[in-house]
Amino acid sequence: ALLTSSVPHVSFTEHAASLQMIVLAYGAAPRTECIQTKAGPGGVRSRANLVLRRQSRSSKVGACTGRCCVVRAKATPEERVVKASSLEPLQLEGDNVAVATQPLPLLEEEQEVHAAKQEERRRRICTLAALFFAMALNNLAKVNLSVAIVPMAAEFGWNSTAQGLVSSAFFWGYMLTQLPGGYLASKVGGKVVLWSAVILFSVGTFLGPATAAMSLTMLCFSRFLVGLGEGVCPSTVTSVLATTISKEERGRAVTTVFGGQDVGSVIGLLLIPIMIGSMGWQSVFTYFGMAGFVWAAVTHFMGFSQPVRTASHGDALTAEPTPWKAFMLSKPVWALSVAHFAWNWFYYALLAWLPSLFNSWMSLPLSAAAMMAIVPSVASFMMATVAGAAVDGLISSNRMTVTQARKFAQTLGFMIPCLCLIGIGLMMTSGANMTALVPRAGALALLTCAFGFGSWTRAGVFCNHQDISRQYAGVLLGITNTWAAIASLLGVMCTGVLLDLTKSWTWSLVVPLCGVLL
Repeated sequence: ALLTSSVPHVSFTEHAASLQMIVLAYGAAPRTECIQTKAGPGGVRSRANLVLRRQSRSSKVGACTGRCCVVRAKATPEERVVKASSLEPLQLEGDNVAVATQPLPLLEEEQEVHAAKQEERRRRICTLAALFFAMALNNLAKVNLSVAIVPMAAEFGWNSTAQGLVSSAFFWGYMLTQLPGGYLASKVGGKVVLWSAVILFSVGTFLGPATAAMSLTMLCFSRFLVGLGEGVCPSTVTSVLATTISKEERGRAVTTVFGGQDVGSVIGLLLIPIMIGSMGWQSVFTYFGMAGFVWAAVTHFMGFSQPVRTASHGDALTAEPTPWKAFMLSKPVWALSVAHFAWNWFYYALLAWLPSLFNSWMSLPLSAAAMMAIVPSVASFMMATVAGAAVDGLISSNRMTVTQARKFAQTLGFMIPCLCLIGIGLMMTSGANMTALVPRAGALALLTCAFGFGSWTRAGVFCNHQDISRQYAGVLLGITNTWAAIASLLGVMCTGVLLDLTKSWTWSLVVPLCGVLL
Protein backbone atom coordinates (compact mmCIF):
# COMPACT_ATOMS: atom_id res chain seq x y z
CA ALA A 1 0.00 0.00 0.00
CA LEU A 2 2.75 2.45 0.95
CA LEU A 3 5.44 1.36 -1.48
CA THR A 4 4.72 -1.48 -3.92
CA SER A 5 2.96 -4.78 -3.83
CA SER A 6 6.30 -6.52 -3.44
CA VAL A 7 6.91 -4.83 -0.09
CA PRO A 8 5.14 -6.14 3.02
CA HIS A 9 2.23 -3.95 4.13
CA VAL A 10 3.33 -1.08 6.33
CA SER A 11 0.93 1.55 7.69
CA PHE A 12 2.02 4.89 9.16
CA THR A 13 0.25 6.79 11.93
CA GLU A 14 1.09 9.80 14.07
CA HIS A 15 3.07 9.01 17.18
CA ALA A 16 3.06 11.12 20.33
CA ALA A 17 6.67 10.52 21.26
CA SER A 18 9.41 12.50 19.52
CA LEU A 19 11.53 9.61 18.25
CA GLN A 20 13.52 9.09 15.07
CA MET A 21 13.14 5.64 13.55
CA ILE A 22 15.05 3.51 11.11
CA VAL A 23 13.03 1.01 9.09
CA LEU A 24 14.28 -2.24 7.59
CA ALA A 25 12.01 -4.27 5.31
CA TYR A 26 12.91 -7.95 4.94
CA GLY A 27 12.01 -10.04 1.95
CA ALA A 28 11.23 -7.06 -0.28
CA ALA A 29 12.53 -6.55 -3.80
CA PRO A 30 12.27 -2.79 -4.37
CA ARG A 31 13.43 -1.17 -7.60
CA THR A 32 16.17 1.47 -7.67
CA GLU A 33 14.02 4.58 -8.08
CA CYS A 34 12.70 7.48 -6.01
CA ILE A 35 9.00 7.89 -5.22
CA GLN A 36 6.88 10.19 -3.08
CA THR A 37 5.43 8.72 0.10
CA LYS A 38 1.73 7.98 0.29
CA ALA A 39 -0.47 7.30 3.29
CA GLY A 40 -1.16 3.68 4.15
CA PRO A 41 -4.74 2.51 4.60
CA GLY A 42 -4.57 2.83 8.36
CA GLY A 43 -2.47 5.94 8.73
CA VAL A 44 -1.46 9.40 7.51
CA ARG A 45 1.17 10.69 5.06
CA SER A 46 4.69 10.01 6.25
CA ARG A 47 7.31 12.78 6.05
CA ALA A 48 10.26 10.58 6.94
CA ASN A 49 13.15 9.80 4.60
CA LEU A 50 13.58 6.04 4.36
CA VAL A 51 16.08 3.86 2.56
CA LEU A 52 14.71 0.34 2.18
CA ARG A 53 17.07 -2.40 1.09
CA ARG A 54 16.53 -6.01 0.13
CA GLN A 55 18.33 -7.93 2.81
CA SER A 56 18.32 -11.13 4.82
CA ARG A 57 17.16 -11.39 8.41
CA SER A 58 20.80 -11.42 9.55
CA SER A 59 21.38 -7.90 8.21
CA LYS A 60 21.95 -5.08 10.64
CA VAL A 61 20.25 -1.73 10.90
CA GLY A 62 22.63 1.08 9.99
CA ALA A 63 22.84 4.77 10.87
CA CYS A 64 20.53 7.72 10.61
CA THR A 65 22.46 10.57 8.97
CA GLY A 66 20.92 14.01 8.46
CA ARG A 67 17.47 13.60 6.96
CA CYS A 68 18.01 10.12 5.55
CA CYS A 69 17.65 6.95 7.63
CA VAL A 70 20.12 4.51 6.12
CA VAL A 71 19.75 0.77 6.45
CA ARG A 72 23.04 -1.03 5.88
CA ALA A 73 23.87 -4.59 4.92
CA LYS A 74 27.11 -6.55 4.64
CA ALA A 75 26.66 -6.79 0.86
CA THR A 76 25.80 -3.96 -1.54
CA PRO A 77 22.05 -4.39 -2.16
CA GLU A 78 19.70 -2.50 -4.43
CA GLU A 79 18.14 0.59 -2.92
CA ARG A 80 14.83 2.34 -3.02
CA VAL A 81 14.62 5.84 -1.55
CA VAL A 82 11.31 7.24 -0.35
CA LYS A 83 11.71 11.01 -0.45
CA ALA A 84 10.09 13.43 2.01
CA SER A 85 10.87 16.57 3.96
CA SER A 86 11.75 15.63 7.53
CA LEU A 87 11.96 12.86 10.10
CA GLU A 88 8.86 12.08 12.13
CA PRO A 89 8.06 9.40 14.67
CA LEU A 90 6.27 6.48 13.03
CA GLN A 91 4.29 3.49 14.20
CA LEU A 92 4.81 0.44 11.99
CA GLU A 93 2.93 -2.81 11.63
CA GLY A 94 3.90 -6.07 9.93
CA ASP A 95 5.92 -9.15 10.73
CA ASN A 96 8.71 -8.41 8.30
CA VAL A 97 9.65 -5.01 9.69
CA ALA A 98 12.43 -4.22 12.16
CA VAL A 99 12.39 -0.88 13.98
CA ALA A 100 15.14 1.09 15.70
CA THR A 101 13.64 3.77 17.92
CA GLN A 102 16.85 5.74 18.52
CA PRO A 103 19.37 7.29 16.10
CA LEU A 104 22.42 5.06 15.74
CA PRO A 105 26.01 6.35 15.66
CA LEU A 106 27.70 6.94 12.32
CA LEU A 107 29.81 4.13 10.96
CA GLU A 108 33.55 4.74 10.78
CA GLU A 109 33.60 5.34 7.02
CA GLU A 110 30.61 7.65 7.32
CA GLN A 111 32.40 9.64 10.00
CA GLU A 112 35.38 10.10 7.69
CA VAL A 113 33.17 11.23 4.81
CA HIS A 114 31.22 13.55 7.08
CA ALA A 115 34.41 15.08 8.50
CA ALA A 116 35.81 15.59 4.99
CA LYS A 117 32.64 17.33 3.86
CA GLN A 118 32.64 19.58 6.92
CA GLU A 119 36.28 20.49 6.34
CA GLU A 120 35.64 21.27 2.68
CA ARG A 121 32.63 23.39 3.61
CA ARG A 122 34.67 25.30 6.21
CA ARG A 123 37.48 25.83 3.71
CA ARG A 124 35.07 27.11 1.07
CA ILE A 125 33.39 29.55 3.48
CA CYS A 126 36.78 30.89 4.59
CA THR A 127 37.87 31.30 0.98
CA LEU A 128 34.69 33.16 0.03
CA ALA A 129 35.06 35.41 3.09
CA ALA A 130 38.67 36.19 2.16
CA LEU A 131 37.63 37.01 -1.41
CA PHE A 132 34.79 39.21 -0.16
CA PHE A 133 37.08 41.28 2.08
CA ALA A 134 39.70 41.50 -0.66
CA MET A 135 37.12 43.08 -2.96
CA ALA A 136 36.01 45.40 -0.15
CA LEU A 137 39.60 46.60 0.32
CA ASN A 138 39.84 46.86 -3.45
CA ASN A 139 37.09 49.46 -3.54
CA LEU A 140 38.28 51.22 -0.39
CA ALA A 141 41.49 52.02 -2.25
CA LYS A 142 39.44 53.42 -5.15
CA VAL A 143 36.81 55.42 -3.31
CA ASN A 144 39.25 57.06 -0.89
CA LEU A 145 40.54 59.38 -3.60
CA SER A 146 37.08 60.25 -4.92
CA VAL A 147 36.30 61.91 -1.55
CA ALA A 148 39.78 62.99 -0.46
CA ILE A 149 40.44 64.70 -3.79
CA VAL A 150 38.12 67.58 -2.83
CA PRO A 151 40.31 68.84 0.09
CA MET A 152 43.45 67.81 -1.81
CA ALA A 153 42.43 69.93 -4.82
CA ALA A 154 41.77 72.89 -2.52
CA GLU A 155 45.15 72.47 -0.81
CA PHE A 156 47.21 72.00 -3.98
CA GLY A 157 45.18 74.23 -6.33
CA TRP A 158 44.14 71.56 -8.86
CA ASN A 159 41.51 72.25 -11.53
CA SER A 160 39.04 69.63 -12.85
CA THR A 161 41.50 68.44 -15.50
CA ALA A 162 44.22 67.83 -12.90
CA GLN A 163 41.72 66.00 -10.69
CA GLY A 164 40.70 63.82 -13.62
CA LEU A 165 44.38 63.10 -14.36
CA VAL A 166 45.04 61.96 -10.79
CA SER A 167 41.91 59.80 -10.74
CA SER A 168 42.67 58.25 -14.13
CA ALA A 169 46.31 57.38 -13.22
CA PHE A 170 44.91 54.43 -11.30
CA PHE A 171 43.42 52.98 -14.47
CA TRP A 172 46.70 53.07 -16.40
CA GLY A 173 48.10 50.50 -13.98
CA TYR A 174 44.74 48.72 -13.72
CA MET A 175 44.70 48.14 -17.47
CA LEU A 176 48.21 46.67 -17.67
CA THR A 177 47.79 43.78 -15.22
CA GLN A 178 44.49 42.29 -16.40
CA LEU A 179 45.93 39.66 -18.73
CA PRO A 180 49.03 38.88 -16.63
CA GLY A 181 46.81 38.40 -13.58
CA GLY A 182 44.54 35.87 -15.28
CA TYR A 183 47.49 34.04 -16.85
CA LEU A 184 49.42 33.77 -13.57
CA ALA A 185 46.29 32.58 -11.76
CA SER A 186 45.98 29.70 -14.24
CA LYS A 187 49.61 28.68 -13.66
CA VAL A 188 50.36 29.16 -9.94
CA GLY A 189 46.88 29.55 -8.44
CA GLY A 190 44.56 32.48 -7.98
CA LYS A 191 45.05 32.77 -4.24
CA VAL A 192 48.77 33.54 -4.23
CA VAL A 193 48.39 36.06 -7.08
CA LEU A 194 45.54 37.78 -5.23
CA TRP A 195 47.59 37.87 -2.00
CA SER A 196 50.51 39.54 -3.80
CA ALA A 197 48.16 42.00 -5.50
CA VAL A 198 46.62 43.14 -2.21
CA ILE A 199 50.11 43.76 -0.83
CA LEU A 200 50.98 45.86 -3.90
CA PHE A 201 47.90 48.10 -3.91
CA SER A 202 48.14 48.52 -0.13
CA VAL A 203 51.71 49.80 -0.51
CA GLY A 204 50.58 52.22 -3.22
CA THR A 205 47.73 53.46 -1.03
CA PHE A 206 49.98 53.88 2.01
CA LEU A 207 52.43 56.02 -0.01
CA GLY A 208 49.71 58.43 -1.16
CA PRO A 209 50.35 61.30 1.31
CA ALA A 210 54.13 61.22 0.84
CA THR A 211 53.91 61.26 -2.95
CA ALA A 212 51.27 64.01 -2.97
CA ALA A 213 53.63 66.22 -0.96
CA MET A 214 56.33 65.68 -3.60
CA SER A 215 54.46 66.46 -6.81
CA LEU A 216 51.39 65.70 -8.90
CA THR A 217 53.50 63.30 -10.98
CA MET A 218 54.59 61.28 -7.95
CA LEU A 219 51.01 61.07 -6.71
CA CYS A 220 49.98 59.76 -10.12
CA PHE A 221 52.74 57.16 -9.81
CA SER A 222 51.45 55.94 -6.45
CA ARG A 223 47.94 55.67 -7.91
CA PHE A 224 49.48 53.79 -10.82
CA LEU A 225 50.86 51.25 -8.31
CA VAL A 226 47.42 50.91 -6.76
CA GLY A 227 46.02 50.23 -10.20
CA LEU A 228 48.68 47.60 -10.93
CA GLY A 229 47.68 45.69 -7.81
CA GLU A 230 43.94 46.03 -8.22
CA GLY A 231 44.03 45.08 -11.88
CA VAL A 232 44.94 41.55 -10.87
CA CYS A 233 42.08 41.12 -8.39
CA PRO A 234 38.99 40.53 -10.63
CA SER A 235 40.64 37.84 -12.76
CA THR A 236 42.19 36.02 -9.79
CA VAL A 237 38.93 36.11 -7.82
CA THR A 238 37.11 34.74 -10.87
CA SER A 239 39.69 32.00 -11.25
CA VAL A 240 39.18 30.86 -7.66
CA LEU A 241 35.38 31.02 -7.90
CA ALA A 242 35.35 29.05 -11.16
CA THR A 243 36.52 25.87 -9.46
CA THR A 244 34.98 26.48 -6.05
CA ILE A 245 31.34 27.05 -6.97
CA SER A 246 28.92 25.05 -9.14
CA LYS A 247 26.98 26.77 -11.92
CA GLU A 248 23.72 26.47 -9.94
CA GLU A 249 25.24 28.57 -7.13
CA ARG A 250 27.48 30.74 -9.28
CA GLY A 251 25.20 33.78 -9.41
CA ARG A 252 24.93 34.05 -5.63
CA ALA A 253 28.64 33.48 -5.06
CA VAL A 254 29.76 35.99 -7.67
CA THR A 255 27.29 38.70 -6.61
CA THR A 256 28.21 38.20 -2.95
CA VAL A 257 31.98 38.29 -3.48
CA PHE A 258 31.89 41.21 -5.91
CA GLY A 259 29.34 42.83 -3.60
CA GLY A 260 32.35 43.39 -1.37
CA GLN A 261 33.09 46.31 -3.67
CA ASP A 262 29.84 47.98 -2.59
CA VAL A 263 30.56 47.24 1.06
CA GLY A 264 33.98 48.84 0.61
CA SER A 265 32.37 51.90 -0.93
CA VAL A 266 29.88 52.21 1.94
CA ILE A 267 32.55 51.82 4.63
CA GLY A 268 34.78 54.30 2.85
CA LEU A 269 32.09 56.90 2.33
CA LEU A 270 31.06 56.58 5.98
CA LEU A 271 34.54 56.80 7.45
CA ILE A 272 36.42 59.08 5.05
CA PRO A 273 34.62 62.36 5.91
CA ILE A 274 35.04 61.64 9.63
CA MET A 275 38.71 60.77 9.18
CA ILE A 276 39.36 63.85 7.06
CA GLY A 277 37.62 66.09 9.58
CA SER A 278 39.48 64.72 12.58
CA MET A 279 42.88 63.60 11.22
CA GLY A 280 43.23 65.18 7.78
CA TRP A 281 42.99 63.66 4.31
CA GLN A 282 46.37 61.93 4.78
CA SER A 283 44.87 59.50 7.32
CA VAL A 284 42.59 58.02 4.66
CA PHE A 285 45.52 56.64 2.69
CA THR A 286 47.54 55.59 5.72
CA TYR A 287 44.90 53.56 7.51
CA PHE A 288 43.35 51.99 4.42
CA GLY A 289 46.80 50.87 3.32
CA MET A 290 47.37 49.29 6.74
CA ALA A 291 44.03 47.44 6.44
CA GLY A 292 45.40 45.67 3.38
CA PHE A 293 48.47 44.57 5.33
CA VAL A 294 46.20 43.09 8.02
CA TRP A 295 44.24 41.12 5.38
CA ALA A 296 47.51 39.78 3.96
CA ALA A 297 48.69 38.66 7.42
CA VAL A 298 45.43 36.81 8.14
CA THR A 299 45.20 35.09 4.75
CA HIS A 300 48.88 34.09 4.95
CA PHE A 301 47.87 31.55 7.58
CA MET A 302 45.09 30.32 5.25
CA GLY A 303 47.67 29.40 2.62
CA PHE A 304 46.99 32.30 0.27
CA SER A 305 50.66 33.26 0.07
CA GLN A 306 51.79 29.81 -1.09
CA PRO A 307 51.80 28.86 -4.80
CA VAL A 308 50.15 25.55 -5.65
CA ARG A 309 51.06 22.97 -8.27
CA THR A 310 47.82 21.04 -8.54
CA ALA A 311 44.20 22.07 -8.94
CA SER A 312 42.68 21.96 -5.47
CA HIS A 313 40.69 24.07 -3.03
CA GLY A 314 39.57 26.64 -5.55
CA ASP A 315 42.67 27.02 -7.72
CA ALA A 316 42.23 26.40 -11.44
CA LEU A 317 45.64 25.35 -12.77
CA THR A 318 46.59 24.16 -16.23
CA ALA A 319 49.82 23.18 -17.90
CA GLU A 320 48.29 23.42 -21.37
CA PRO A 321 49.09 26.37 -23.67
CA THR A 322 46.52 29.15 -23.40
CA PRO A 323 44.41 29.26 -26.61
CA TRP A 324 44.84 32.99 -27.22
CA LYS A 325 43.88 32.81 -30.90
CA ALA A 326 40.62 31.02 -30.15
CA PHE A 327 39.77 33.64 -27.55
CA MET A 328 40.48 36.51 -29.94
CA LEU A 329 38.27 34.98 -32.65
CA SER A 330 35.41 34.08 -30.31
CA LYS A 331 32.19 36.06 -30.74
CA PRO A 332 31.06 35.40 -27.13
CA VAL A 333 34.36 36.76 -25.83
CA TRP A 334 33.94 39.94 -27.89
CA ALA A 335 30.35 40.29 -26.71
CA LEU A 336 31.56 40.01 -23.12
CA SER A 337 34.25 42.60 -23.83
CA VAL A 338 31.72 45.12 -25.16
CA ALA A 339 29.38 44.58 -22.19
CA HIS A 340 32.26 44.83 -19.72
CA PHE A 341 33.53 48.01 -21.42
CA ALA A 342 30.12 49.67 -21.05
CA TRP A 343 29.70 48.57 -17.43
CA ASN A 344 33.08 49.89 -16.29
CA TRP A 345 32.60 53.27 -18.00
CA PHE A 346 29.26 53.64 -16.21
CA TYR A 347 30.33 52.32 -12.80
CA TYR A 348 33.74 53.90 -12.33
CA ALA A 349 32.96 57.28 -13.88
CA LEU A 350 29.91 57.60 -11.65
CA LEU A 351 31.74 56.24 -8.60
CA ALA A 352 34.69 58.62 -9.02
CA TRP A 353 32.61 61.76 -9.60
CA LEU A 354 29.56 61.09 -7.41
CA PRO A 355 30.74 63.03 -4.31
CA SER A 356 31.84 65.93 -6.54
CA LEU A 357 28.46 65.81 -8.28
CA PHE A 358 26.61 66.11 -4.99
CA ASN A 359 28.99 68.80 -3.78
CA SER A 360 28.71 70.90 -6.96
CA TRP A 361 25.23 70.25 -8.37
CA MET A 362 23.36 70.04 -5.05
CA SER A 363 25.61 72.49 -3.15
CA LEU A 364 26.15 69.97 -0.36
CA PRO A 365 29.14 70.09 2.00
CA LEU A 366 31.67 67.29 1.60
CA SER A 367 30.44 65.26 4.60
CA ALA A 368 26.82 65.37 3.41
CA ALA A 369 27.85 64.60 -0.17
CA ALA A 370 29.75 61.52 0.99
CA MET A 371 26.79 60.38 3.12
CA MET A 372 24.40 60.68 0.17
CA ALA A 373 26.82 58.73 -2.02
CA ILE A 374 26.46 55.79 0.40
CA VAL A 375 22.81 55.16 -0.48
CA PRO A 376 23.41 54.01 -4.10
CA SER A 377 26.18 51.65 -2.96
CA VAL A 378 23.93 50.07 -0.31
CA ALA A 379 21.21 49.61 -2.92
CA SER A 380 23.72 48.03 -5.29
CA PHE A 381 24.83 45.46 -2.70
CA MET A 382 21.27 44.56 -1.70
CA MET A 383 20.04 44.28 -5.28
CA ALA A 384 23.07 42.19 -6.26
CA THR A 385 22.08 39.62 -3.63
CA VAL A 386 18.55 39.48 -5.07
CA ALA A 387 19.87 39.30 -8.64
CA GLY A 388 22.21 36.40 -7.91
CA ALA A 389 19.51 34.34 -6.17
CA ALA A 390 16.95 35.14 -8.89
CA VAL A 391 19.21 34.14 -11.77
CA ASP A 392 20.35 30.97 -9.98
CA GLY A 393 16.69 30.11 -9.41
CA LEU A 394 15.84 30.58 -13.08
CA ILE A 395 18.69 28.26 -14.07
CA SER A 396 18.16 25.54 -11.45
CA SER A 397 14.39 25.42 -12.14
CA ASN A 398 15.03 25.13 -15.90
CA ARG A 399 12.85 28.14 -16.61
CA MET A 400 15.74 29.61 -18.58
CA THR A 401 18.93 28.27 -20.01
CA VAL A 402 22.20 29.64 -18.63
CA THR A 403 22.59 31.87 -21.69
CA GLN A 404 19.03 33.22 -21.47
CA ALA A 405 19.39 33.95 -17.76
CA ARG A 406 22.67 35.84 -18.29
CA LYS A 407 21.15 37.93 -21.11
CA PHE A 408 18.09 38.69 -18.98
CA ALA A 409 20.27 39.91 -16.10
CA GLN A 410 22.46 41.97 -18.43
CA THR A 411 19.47 43.65 -20.08
CA LEU A 412 18.08 44.75 -16.72
CA GLY A 413 21.56 45.87 -15.64
CA PHE A 414 21.87 48.27 -18.59
CA MET A 415 18.38 49.46 -19.55
CA ILE A 416 17.05 50.50 -16.12
CA PRO A 417 20.17 52.56 -15.21
CA CYS A 418 20.01 54.24 -18.62
CA LEU A 419 16.40 55.31 -18.03
CA CYS A 420 17.32 56.62 -14.57
CA LEU A 421 20.20 58.68 -16.00
CA ILE A 422 17.86 60.18 -18.59
CA GLY A 423 15.62 61.28 -15.73
CA ILE A 424 18.58 62.89 -13.94
CA GLY A 425 19.58 64.65 -17.15
CA LEU A 426 16.09 66.10 -17.50
CA MET A 427 16.28 67.40 -13.93
CA MET A 428 19.62 69.07 -14.72
CA THR A 429 18.41 70.75 -17.89
CA SER A 430 15.10 71.85 -16.36
CA GLY A 431 16.89 74.08 -13.87
CA ALA A 432 15.35 72.42 -10.82
CA ASN A 433 16.22 73.98 -7.48
CA MET A 434 18.57 71.34 -6.10
CA THR A 435 18.77 73.02 -2.71
CA ALA A 436 15.15 71.98 -2.07
CA LEU A 437 14.32 68.69 -0.42
CA VAL A 438 12.05 67.17 -3.08
CA PRO A 439 14.43 67.59 -6.07
CA ARG A 440 17.33 66.26 -3.99
CA ALA A 441 15.29 63.24 -2.92
CA GLY A 442 14.21 62.62 -6.52
CA ALA A 443 17.78 62.78 -7.83
CA LEU A 444 19.02 60.47 -5.06
CA ALA A 445 16.21 57.99 -5.80
CA LEU A 446 17.12 57.90 -9.49
CA LEU A 447 20.82 57.42 -8.75
CA THR A 448 19.99 54.70 -6.22
CA CYS A 449 17.82 52.92 -8.78
CA ALA A 450 20.58 53.22 -11.39
CA PHE A 451 23.22 51.68 -9.11
CA GLY A 452 20.82 49.05 -7.76
CA PHE A 453 19.66 47.68 -11.09
CA GLY A 454 23.15 48.06 -12.49
CA SER A 455 24.24 45.35 -10.07
CA TRP A 456 22.25 42.80 -12.10
CA THR A 457 25.31 42.93 -14.35
CA ARG A 458 27.14 40.83 -11.76
CA ALA A 459 24.73 37.98 -12.41
CA GLY A 460 25.29 38.50 -16.14
CA VAL A 461 28.65 39.39 -17.59
CA PHE A 462 30.63 38.67 -14.41
CA CYS A 463 29.37 35.06 -14.31
CA ASN A 464 29.61 34.40 -18.02
CA HIS A 465 33.38 33.95 -18.09
CA GLN A 466 32.99 30.93 -15.81
CA ASP A 467 30.10 29.63 -17.92
CA ILE A 468 32.28 29.68 -21.04
CA SER A 469 35.35 28.05 -19.47
CA ARG A 470 36.05 27.17 -15.85
CA GLN A 471 39.64 26.36 -16.72
CA TYR A 472 40.38 29.71 -18.34
CA ALA A 473 37.84 31.89 -16.51
CA GLY A 474 40.56 34.10 -15.03
CA VAL A 475 42.22 34.58 -18.41
CA LEU A 476 38.90 35.42 -20.05
CA LEU A 477 38.12 38.01 -17.39
CA GLY A 478 41.60 39.41 -17.89
CA ILE A 479 40.86 39.87 -21.60
CA THR A 480 37.48 41.56 -21.14
CA ASN A 481 38.66 43.58 -18.14
CA THR A 482 41.53 44.99 -20.19
CA TRP A 483 38.97 46.65 -22.44
CA ALA A 484 36.93 47.55 -19.36
CA ALA A 485 39.98 49.20 -17.78
CA ILE A 486 40.38 51.37 -20.88
CA ALA A 487 36.73 52.35 -20.46
CA SER A 488 37.30 53.18 -16.79
CA LEU A 489 40.28 55.37 -17.65
CA LEU A 490 38.46 57.17 -20.46
CA GLY A 491 35.29 57.58 -18.43
CA VAL A 492 36.96 59.21 -15.44
CA MET A 493 39.37 61.35 -17.45
CA CYS A 494 36.88 62.47 -20.12
CA THR A 495 34.35 63.48 -17.49
CA GLY A 496 36.87 65.91 -15.98
CA VAL A 497 37.88 67.34 -19.38
CA LEU A 498 34.27 67.73 -20.54
CA LEU A 499 33.32 69.33 -17.23
CA ASP A 500 36.02 71.98 -17.70
CA LEU A 501 34.91 72.60 -21.29
CA THR A 502 31.13 72.59 -20.88
CA LYS A 503 30.64 73.46 -17.18
CA SER A 504 27.71 71.06 -17.39
CA TRP A 505 27.20 67.75 -15.59
CA THR A 506 24.63 66.79 -18.21
CA TRP A 507 27.08 66.84 -21.11
CA SER A 508 30.13 65.71 -19.15
CA LEU A 509 28.58 62.80 -17.21
CA VAL A 510 24.97 61.89 -18.05
CA VAL A 511 25.07 61.93 -21.85
CA PRO A 512 28.30 59.84 -22.16
CA LEU A 513 27.02 57.29 -19.63
CA CYS A 514 23.71 56.87 -21.47
CA GLY A 515 25.61 56.51 -24.73
CA VAL A 516 27.83 53.66 -23.57
CA LEU A 517 24.98 51.77 -21.90
CA LEU A 518 22.81 51.94 -25.01
